[in-house]
Amino acid sequence: MITPKPFTPRQSLNKAYLKEKILRSEINNFNENLLKLIDSINHEEREENAKKSNPATNTSALESEIDKLVYQLCGLTEEEIKIVEGN
Repeated sequence: MITPKPFTPRQSLNKAYLKEKILRSEINNFNENLLKLIDSINHEEREENAKKSNPATNTSALESEIDKLVYQLCGLTEEEIKIVEGN
C-alpha cells in the first residue's frame, strides 16, 4: 500500500488559499488602498523631515489618516481598533 506523501506547510497553505476564490474587485480595492497608504507614508516622511527642522509642525492629522488606512487594509472591526488604540 502506498501512503500519500504529506503536504509541507507551504503546500497546505497554498491548497487552502486556492480553495477560496478572491474577487478581482477586492484585489483592485486592496491595491488602491495600498497605493494611498504608500503615498501617505511618503507624505509623512516629508512631514517628518519638516518636523525635524521645525519641531512645532503638527502631523497628528496625517498620522490618524494613516492609521485608518492601515485598519481598513487589515480589516479590523471597530472593537479591534479600540483595542489597538488603547481606548
